Amino acid sequence: MTNVSVSIMEKLIVKYIIIKILSLNQLLLILKIKKMKTNLFFIKKSVKNSAMLKTVAVCMCILSSLMVANAQKSIGIDFAGVAYDNPGNWNLSTAEEPSITSLKELSGIVTSMGLKSIDYFCGYYVGAGTVGGDAEGFTPAVSGTYAFGNAVDFNGESIDTVRLELTGMDKDIEYNFDFYSSRKGVTDNRESLFILMGATTESVTVNSASNTTVVSSKVKPKSDGTIYLKVCAGPNNAHSNGFYYLNGMIITYDSNSAIGDVDASQACSLYPNPAKNMVTFNLAQSSSVNVYTLSGKIVMQKMLEAGETSLPLELSTGLYLVDIVGADNSIMTKRLLVE
Repeated sequence: MTNVSVSIMEKLIVKYIIIKILSLNQLLLILKIKKMKTNLFFIKKSVKNSAMLKTVAVCMCILSSLMVANAQKSIGIDFAGVAYDNPGNWNLSTAEEPSITSLKELSGIVTSMGLKSIDYFCGYYVGAGTVGGDAEGFTPAVSGTYAFGNAVDFNGESIDTVRLELTGMDKDIEYNFDFYSSRKGVTDNRESLFILMGATTESVTVNSASNTTVVSSKVKPKSDGTIYLKVCAGPNNAHSNGFYYLNGMIITYDSNSAIGDVDASQACSLYPNPAKNMVTFNLAQSSSVNVYTLSGKIVMQKMLEAGETSLPLELSTGLYLVDIVGADNSIMTKRLLVE
C-alpha cells in the first residue's frame, strides 16, 4: 500500500473539516486518532457521536482517493507507423505525426509530458510483430505492429539511429521504461539497442527476432525535465541491413506530489466553491484539469488555457477532488463541493 505522509493527511483532514464546520474538540479528536495510527476498532470505540464517526469515515475516503491519485501511473506509446483505431488509451506515434504534444496515461488522464521526434524510423509493418509472451501487457494491436530502422540502405532509405525526446517530466522522479521489440518469422540476430539519456545514461538490448520478451530500464530526467531516447542496431546485430525495431513502450512512474505543495508562481483557484451549475478556473498556466469522485473515478477531464475559464457542471451533489496538472508538470489538488 502507498505510504501517505502525516502532512498530507493533515491537509486532507483540515480541508474537509472546514467544509463541515466542525468544532475545535472534534478536530483535536481526529488528529489524536490520526497520530496514534490505530485501527478502525479504536476509532469506533473513541468516537461516540455518530456524526463524528461519519466525518472520520469521509476523511478516510478522501485519504483513499489520494492513494489512488498518487499510485503508480503508466503511459503507453504505440509506434504504429500509421494511424488506426487502437483500443484503450495508447498514444499513437506515426510516420505522419511522430511527435505528441500531450501524452495521456493508460487511465485516460492527459499529462503535460510530450514526445518529440528528432530522427524517426524508416518504415513499419502491421501484423508482423509477435503477440503473446511477456508482451501481454501490450495490446495485440501494439505488439503486432512494429516500426523499424536500418543502418544500411534498404529500399533507398537508411537511418543509423532514431532519436526521440521526452519532455515535461519531473526531474525528481525515476521513470521506468518497458520496451517491446519484435519481428516475427525470423531467426537471425536482429538485436535492438535502447539508450536512455537523462540525469544518467542507461541502456538495454534485446534480440528482436521472433522475440516475446519485454526489456526494461530506469532513469531520472535531466534538470530541464527531458529524457532522450536513442534506438539503433545492437552490437550483436548480424543482419546485413542492421534492422532494429520498436513496437511499443510503456513509461511507468510514481506521482508523489503533495496537495497544495505548489510554487506560488503556479497558483490557481476555482470558484464558486461550493458550486452548483458552473465553476470557474483561474490558472497561471495552461493545465490539464481532472475531476475525481472520492472513490477515484474520473468524471471530468479538460485542457484549459491560462487565465479564467468557466465550465458547466453536470455532477451529482457531493465532494470531489480536482487535480490540476500544469504545463511544467506541477500538480495541485483541490476539493470541490457540488450542491
